[in-house]
Amino acid sequence: MGSGRRWSRHRGLPVRYLVGAILSGADLSRVDLTDANLTRANLARARLVGTNLIGAHLAGANLSAARLIGAHLIGADLTSADLTDANLFDAHVIGADLTGAHLIGADLSGASLLSALWSERTLWPSGLAARMKEQSEPLADGRWRVRGSGSSEADLSVPQVPVP
Repeated sequence: MGSGRRWSRHRGLPVRYLVGAILSGADLSRVDLTDANLTRANLARARLVGTNLIGAHLAGANLSAARLIGAHLIGADLTSADLTDANLFDAHVIGADLTGAHLIGADLSGASLLSALWSERTLWPSGLAARMKEQSEPLADGRWRVRGSGSSEADLSVPQVPVP
């Protein structure tokens, strides 16, 4: 799968089980990967614009510098995922598990994070950790859940944080 090539089904093979797959630089824009198992997959620099990753398993995945603009990550497992320098502009990360995820340098402008889970090990973009703590409630297991009414994007969105 070369850089910029469009993902497609090959001879009807399922695209749901991609544990450890090497998809760096792949163009998976607008592909339906609902409930796909991409645990430990390498998606560095992948183009995932508008991709449906609802309920996807991305634990330990490398998504560094990936373009996740408008991606649907609702309920996705991003535990310990590397999202360093990823572009999550307008992404739907509602109810996703960001426990231990690395988001340093990520663009979370307009990203919907309502009910997203995170922990003290989660690394937020510069200056965002304190704001996330203010917008979250502590859970009994030591993690945090982003709170909000869900009635307006105002309490779901994260402002753009300049990247040094």
